[in-house]
Amino acid sequence: MRKLTDQERADRTHHREGFNRYGETVEQVRDRRLIVMVNDAEVEAIDEWRYRNRVETRAKAVRDLLEIALGRKGPANG
Repeated sequence: MRKLTDQERADRTHHREGFNRYGETVEQVRDRRLIVMVNDAEVEAIDEWRYRNRVETRAKAVRDLLEIALGRKGPANG
């Protein structure tokens, strides 16, 4: 039987506690991929919003904007 790596051990510990290695709860884990085509102006608008709101990644910015549009988050800050 092989030894677990530190990461595998951490993953198992987090999973037992209800979290993955990124600190997301099991319910928050994203397991679906959505491909969306956008034009240059839309990418610029997303990136501008992302920087104004200090969002770490473009993917997170798109998810936040979707949540705002769906009424699940507060109004956009920018």
